[in-house]
Amino acid sequence: MKPATGWLSGVMLGLLIVGVVPRLAAAEAGDRVASKTFTYKTTPDGPLEMIVHFPPGWKDTDRRPVIVFFFGGGWENGNVSQFQTHADHLAQRGMVAARADYRVKSRQNVTPDRCVEDAKSAVRWIRANAGKLGVNPDRIVAAGGSAGAHLAACTALSPGLDANGEDLAISSRSQVLVLFNPVLKFDGVPFLMQRIGRDEALGKALSPTLHLSKAAPPTLIFFGTADRLKEQGDEYASRAREVGARAEMFTAEGQPHGFFNRPPWRERTTERMDEFLTTLGYLEPKSTTAENGWVSLFDGKSLNGWTVHGGTARYTVEDGVIVGSTVEGSPNTFLCRGDYRDFELELEVRCDPRLNSGIQVRSHVYEKDVAQESDAKRIRTAGTVYGPQCEIAARERGTAGNFWDEARRTRWLDDWTNKPQPKEAYRDNEWNRYRIEVRGHHYRSWVNGIPCADFDDDRDEHGFIGLQVHGIAKGEGPYQVRWRNVRIRELRNAQ
Repeated sequence: MKPATGWLSGVMLGLLIVGVVPRLAAAEAGDRVASKTFTYKTTPDGPLEMIVHFPPGWKDTDRRPVIVFFFGGGWENGNVSQFQTHADHLAQRGMVAARADYRVKSRQNVTPDRCVEDAKSAVRWIRANAGKLGVNPDRIVAAGGSAGAHLAACTALSPGLDANGEDLAISSRSQVLVLFNPVLKFDGVPFLMQRIGRDEALGKALSPTLHLSKAAPPTLIFFGTADRLKEQGDEYASRAREVGARAEMFTAEGQPHGFFNRPPWRERTTERMDEFLTTLGYLEPKSTTAENGWVSLFDGKSLNGWTVHGGTARYTVEDGVIVGSTVEGSPNTFLCRGDYRDFELELEVRCDPRLNSGIQVRSHVYEKDVAQESDAKRIRTAGTVYGPQCEIAARERGTAGNFWDEARRTRWLDDWTNKPQPKEAYRDNEWNRYRIEVRGHHYRSWVNGIPCADFDDDRDEHGFIGLQVHGIAKGEGPYQVRWRNVRIRELRNAQ
């Protein structure tokens, strides 16, 4: 492995850590996002700066979560302007957000290991100055794009690569990762190994995936499906599941490397980043008041406003997520809310693949015992939920996103005979993003951005929405299904 940077950078970093961050007056932040530039490290190649964005109402006595972004550019170029909109967004939401410069080949003629060294110095500097930056030293998020995402991952997972002379008693490890189309492994990848002179030991050190363990930080990864690096993201997510670490991946169908820099993907990925950080408690849930017509139906803390119908399955709130748990012998159970006519509904769901589930829309409860419409010999008892249900099911079933008429006609409402793509939309053992639109007699659904159901049905004009825990027989389970980021936008008139 190559030796670390010389003594000068370590000495200068040590000097910077001890007291050179001035105390900032709360008035500097005021009621808007304010930013200030600091020199976080001086190297033999010159100083490195960090732009820090402070949220409205910030005080240096705060203990806010903090995120640091590292720009992309193949370890050769790029600059700190890349993530300005992301930093402003998160600062407006209450986090302290930073954008760190680091050495690159085109300006300082360095190799990727020196870039990683600088990223670790940046995290260490933030932690050392937490008391003056108004941040919590145990709630640091590292983020970046492409090569910058690689640096972020290395701060949390790669051993060594620290600058000589730095105070290693101050950790350079980040607690959360947000990675936009990252490089996650040098080892065994020829075009990357060439950049470090095919140094095998260094290649392994620069391969975050190789160092995953149960202690790895929660990670959100973004990839376009047309990006050749996506297989590295797949490998990381798979290995994380094997060791019991949390790793989620957002994919953009047909999009290439760098897709997140452009509309509409910049906005969509920013929103997904916001949701992820909210589930971790790094951001407060957005107000349940209408925002562009959208209303959150779940505050991340309680089931206020929801009612259980049907069976006896249990619904709880854990870590900002609704958790539905099966109960032996219970029939289908539904956590229900509201009475909606025309609307768009969005949520994320993760279901045990041994269980299927669903999302009721425009649904109702039988007020008395009735004969099932599709089978008069079967009696549906009072209290049974019925109506259109958007299916949640393992990929092998090929039905996720279609609609089933629950406890009434008991048949699929859309014909998928010539629709192969929807059958591949659902991802087992991962969070899946559902979008449902109901307008007049027209129903549509999307799973992970892939169009699924598209049909007309005139049976129900309005009704509640419901989150299903499917019934199981005695001796089975227990199984769980989880939901988060549940929101609705009612459509009125010509919307």
